[in-house]
Amino acid sequence: MNILVIGAGEVGFHLAKFLSKEDHRVTLVDPDAKAIGRASRQLDVQTVAGSGCDASVLKRGGIENADLLVAVTAIDEVNMLASLVGKRLGAARTVVRVHAEGSLLDHQYFYKDTLGFDLTISPDEMA
Repeated sequence: MNILVIGAGEVGFHLAKFLSKEDHRVTLVDPDAKAIGRASRQLDVQTVAGSGCDASVLKRGGIENADLLVAVTAIDEVNMLASLVGKRLGAARTVVRVHAEGSLLDHQYFYKDTLGFDLTISPDEMA
């Protein structure tokens, strides 16, 4: 499976590590050169430096062949926009991590339907 992970923080790094060990082809996208360098040195994944909201960055990451895009940055709006752009560029399925409490979670199904996410996950809500 071809998977793009947007966000190379702790969640994205560990998700990419797990998925690559399960023999998926993983590309990790993040604007932080230090995080991308760490992933390049420690993981068996492709890396792309840049914003997951940028169509040209997603194209460099192979979005048109992606079976799954998982957006797990620390910023909900970045995750939602990356998912929307990724879906429009060819990602078969998208997963968006949301952190916000209150209105975003209260209306997550509206956002999911309007913006075309396949799944939203919220660690806070799960806890």
